[in-house]
Amino acid sequence: MLLDPAELYVDDAREALVFRHENQGAASWGILLNSLQDGDPAVFMRLDLADKSAERWEPWLERLSLCFVEIVLSEFVQVQADEELCDFLDADDDSVEVLEGNAVRLPFPAYPAGEENGSRWFLGQDVLLREDAGVAVLARGRTTADLDRVRDLIPGDWLNDYR
Repeated sequence: MLLDPAELYVDDAREALVFRHENQGAASWGILLNSLQDGDPAVFMRLDLADKSAERWEPWLERLSLCFVEIVLSEFVQVQADEELCDFLDADDDSVEVLEGNAVRLPFPAYPAGEENGSRWFLGQDVLLREDAGVAVLARGRTTADLDRVRDLIPGDWLNDYR
């Protein structure tokens, strides 16, 4: 969840300005304080761990502007009010291979930064898809028929497929 401007804060270690939290509090996103003067600074993510001494700000995306695009895209493929247009699949190697062979990868960097197998965005026929490191595929169709076409193309137990 994106924080309201009045909710922005500097983390306890005084390393980053925090502007976003994962909806269950498992992670936070921020900009390192020493880069606030940059025009389009890098964004870092910090996982909320049981061992607080192990928490670190890790690179997420190389530019804040990319992070905001990612937020919009991610929210779009996960809108609960549009459940009939959005779906989720526990991915495996076969489903990722079918996705890669039948959709166009968007020119958006994989993330977190430096992760070779991070999250990637794809566009199919009237469908936006995100593949998360071979673990999950999220999809949003323009119509239910568009989403059904992806469900038929990429086999598996889609979470919202009640056909």
